[in-house]
Amino acid sequence: MFPNANMIPPGYGFRPQTMFPPQPMAQPAPQVMTVTPVTGMAQVEAAQVSFDGTPAFFYDTSADALYVKQFNPQNGTSPVTIYRREAPATPPQWATVEMVNALAERLDALTAPKTRRKEADAE
Repeated sequence: MFPNANMIPPGYGFRPQTMFPPQPMAQPAPQVMTVTPVTGMAQVEAAQVSFDGTPAFFYDTSADALYVKQFNPQNGTSPVTIYRREAPATPPQWATVEMVNALAERLDALTAPKTRRKEADAE
């Protein structure tokens, strides 16, 4: 019927292609973590938190503490966890060689056998 098998008759198999611009991938909204400054625990206890379990952060400027309040779905409460800075540990005090030698000499002087004068020698 058609002399050339590669030839397609007009009107058959032709569809105009429409080009759509690529759609951007939907990205989840980033979670914003905010810290609310407070001046006492009463403000933290009165604050409302989300029921989805997202923690709420509070910084107590008077006590230098961080409070985290989060809804607990197991018992329906919103407990507050308190974080405080630890005081820096004092660095250890090391003895010098001279200090150790002086202590050794004092120890030797205390533990050395003492010679007593006999009463006969005293006369």
